[in-house]
Amino acid sequence: MKLLKNITRNIHLLRSNRPATPGNDRDLPNKSSTILSENSHHGPNGSDTPRVGTGLPADHAETKQRRPDGAAARETPSLPADFSPQGYRDRNPEVRDLSDHEIRRHYGTIGKVSGLAYRPDQVAGFDPDHFRETHPAFAHADDAACQAAWQAQGGPEGDPGHQAAHLGRLGLSLRAYPAAFPWRFYTRLYPRTAAHRWAALAHFLREGFAETGDRLPTARTRRRS
Repeated sequence: MKLLKNITRNIHLLRSNRPATPGNDRDLPNKSSTILSENSHHGPNGSDTPRVGTGLPADHAETKQRRPDGAAARETPSLPADFSPQGYRDRNPEVRDLSDHEIRRHYGTIGKVSGLAYRPDQVAGFDPDHFRETHPAFAHADDAACQAAWQAQGGPEGDPGHQAAHLGRLGLSLRAYPAAFPWRFYTRLYPRTAAHRWAALAHFLREGFAETGDRLPTARTRRRS
């Protein structure tokens, strides 16, 4: 019951942030909007107040001191095998004063979804995993092939190169895909949106409100309509 209430609340918030302009992803306004929900992007300690210039929670250093040895390391998200903290610092001066642990956490929670680079061959503003997800034909392509295809399509002037840019294109002021949106359920109701979760979210923001009203329909209500 609590989960259903949370989904309903978040659907109302999504509805209040509906982009005003219809059309495809490229036509949706790139504007700031209210955060989807209070739980959309919290740090491990429930705090989303950023450290100045880093985007890390302000209480991160204190928390690391309070926890037993090794506990803080478990908070670090999974990173690419070739990730280099120094390479990340060199390409992103705003994080140059962070420790290696903070660098890894920054990339895992902020840098990747924002397309920040850590290797000299990477293009800032592009995340190959996001490209593979939104372009099923490249699902098994390597990073270089994905990057070349993205640049051939216009780079940042074409399809969004990372999650934050995609959300901005949809008119949502979020860093990562809203976990509260039940996109698998939505694609069962609207199979034409089933290409990937981003297609489902774009359809919901662009057309879904007109069909669903204040809540997502159930199979029963769709049979009645």
